[in-house]
Amino acid sequence: MRAALIECRPGPVPGQQDATDERTLCGGVLANECGRGRGRTLAWRGGGVDVDEGRSVPRCTTWSERKAGDAMAPTAHTFLMFDGRAAEAMRLYCQVVPGAELLELQPWPAEGPSGVAAGSSAAGAEQNERVYRGRFQLGGLRFMAFDSPVKHEFGFTPAASIFLEVGSDAEFQACVEGLSVGGQFLMPPGEYGFSRRFAWFSDRFGVSWQVNWV
Repeated sequence: MRAALIECRPGPVPGQQDATDERTLCGGVLANECGRGRGRTLAWRGGGVDVDEGRSVPRCTTWSERKAGDAMAPTAHTFLMFDGRAAEAMRLYCQVVPGAELLELQPWPAEGPSGVAAGSSAAGAEQNERVYRGRFQLGGLRFMAFDSPVKHEFGFTPAASIFLEVGSDAEFQACVEGLSVGGQFLMPPGEYGFSRRFAWFSDRFGVSWQVNWV
């Protein structure tokens, strides 16, 4: 298990005087200090649970209270599995789409993932350039990205697309031109009965996009 400092947001906590000696959950974020005037918030990752929003809320719930009470509400991300180009893809998406943000990019360790033999294509120096865990945000939605250490016979399919709605012709042009380079159009940019301007294409990584000017 690892903890990483995400946010420091001090402030009073109603009903809790001092909790420096016990871990607390702040709105789904596990913290080890959440007393009056404190607020060092830590993201706690372990046991298959990833709680890393890094946001403070007015009330803190102790770890013992959380275990005895209701379970944490599940979270959902769209998960994209790449074959060595996840970092390149995330950077392109965040560069092209207005308001997009790269939230996290963790490379695979130098020794490679467990179960991958040293000297294989998924280990060593090459593995340092592959993404173990990536997160980015587009249009208010959270995505996760990952470079698989195993070569799969399948890739992305147009049956699942990122549907991007934009508010101007300039944004439509910029997104379509920036994302479709090296890809393939399924429906070229045009005026369709359901939209002023619409395009459907797979980008250079195989990820499918539908861009719609509303």
